[in-house]
Amino acid sequence: MTGRAIDPDFVSIWKQRESWVNLALYARVEKMQECDRRARYKYTDIAGRERYILLDKDTGAISAEGGVEDILYRAVAMKVASAWLRDGAAPGRLLVQS
Repeated sequence: MTGRAIDPDFVSIWKQRESWVNLALYARVEKMQECDRRARYKYTDIAGRERYILLDKDTGAISAEGGVEDILYRAVAMKVASAWLRDGAAPGRLLVQS
């Protein structure tokens, strides 16, 4: 050992590393409603919980119904928005996994 002090923040981050290794994302995404201006999607996580997002076709913006904006929401929003921008149409079904 060199006798140097270890930064407590480093120790805290190092202890969290095991949760990073086990991180996986999975969601089935299905279009529920669509009109000229919006598309509403339901996605189900691996535990079976249903959540909803809205795609604003005019702006390309995605918003969460219920306000939960976690990492799974971000992955689903990115997948829906990417498909919308790429194809110019609201996709019917998508699968998000990593």
